[in-house]
Amino acid sequence: MNTAGPTGNFTLRPDVTAPVQVGYAAATSTYGIQWIENPAVLVSPAGAKDANGGFTYHFGNLARNSIIGPSFVNTDFSLIKHTKITERLNTEFRAEFFDIFNHPNFGDPNLRLPLPGQSLGTFGVITSTRFSTGDFGSARQIQLALKLEF
Repeated sequence: MNTAGPTGNFTLRPDVTAPVQVGYAAATSTYGIQWIENPAVLVSPAGAKDANGGFTYHFGNLARNSIIGPSFVNTDFSLIKHTKITERLNTEFRAEFFDIFNHPNFGDPNLRLPLPGQSLGTFGVITSTRFSTGDFGSARQIQLALKLEF
């Protein structure tokens, strides 16, 4: 009985029964943004039930890395002003804006298929942003600095 599949995780390579359509669809009320518009075309690569009541699995026919998440958009901007106070004394003022347009960057869709016979749940749905607050690509951040050089 091969219950884990040849790779140890049968849910990473499902079987495809029709062309997969990806892109933003309507937000589901419970889970998030539907990324795979027709998730029912991806099915568990399970074969028939074996004598012990489990399933036999095989590699799915979906190519590796064929479903990817939405693009990443990030615009950073900075202004720097040098001011000479005296011959030896200078100041530098910096204003730095990270993700100045505050563009949302969503995470990858959930590609973990449920076991055979279970509902799809969050399969094909984006449930989070790409990075948590404070990391590269998170929400807009503004940083101001004043440096005195002598």
